[in-house]
Parts: sequence; structure tokens; C-alpha cells
Amino acid sequence: MGAFDYDSFNNDSAMDWISNEIQPMLIDKIRKKLSFFLECGFDDDVEKQQAEAAAALLVLLSRPIKSIEDLRLPINLFYLAKEDNTIDMAVSVISKLLNGKVWINDWSEPEEKIFVLQELLHDLRKLKEAP
Repeated sequence: MGAFDYDSFNNDSAMDWISNEIQPMLIDKIRKKLSFFLECGFDDDVEKQQAEAAAALLVLLSRPIKSIEDLRLPINLFYLAKEDNTIDMAVSVISKLLNGKVWINDWSEPEEKIFVLQELLHDLRKLKEAP
């Protein structure tokens, strides 16, 4: 049967479905959003916010597996993101957003937005350096 526990995700069939269908779809959506933003150079706030969200989602769903606790969430884009330049793209997006002074100054608390973006950039760089 390929089950190793009674949990919904603790069986080969469920994990194969997640690994083969869900994770590639998620990384593709994230990659497309990052790429679209970088290639088109939009000055549209919605595009900026969506590109930032794509980078943040990449961090949220990508973590090096160091312990059994890291396997509790069945989705992990870390290895897919490391295979190509998705993390580099996300770093470029956040760097570009940090350089967008007009956009940042439009926030009611620009310092808070800068802090959030710098924290995200830090997390992305840690991901990039992880083995």
C-alpha cells in the first residue's frame, strides 16, 4: 500500500501526487510572476505587490529539510527553486522593489515597508546559500 502512517499525507500515493503535480505547478506560478515583473518592468502597484507576494510565498514554501518537523508541511519547493534561478529572480524582484523609492514612499509607513522587504531579502539570501 505504500503507507507509513495514518496521516493524510503519510503515504506514497499522496506524496507522489504532491511532488509530481502540485509542487511543479506552484513553482511555475511563482516563477512566472517573478519573471513577468522583471521582464515587463511594470510601474503598477498591483504587479509590485503580487511579485513581492510570490517571493514571500517562495520563502514560506521552501526550507531546507533539517529534521522530521520540516516534513510536517507536505509542500516544499526548496529543491525545485534551487534547480533553476527562481531564488535569484526573487532576490532581483525584492532588490528592485527596495530601489523603488516612489513606491515605498507611497506607503503610510515607508520604514515598515523597507523593514519587511529587507527581511524578505535576507530570508531569500539564506535560502540561496543553503545546501
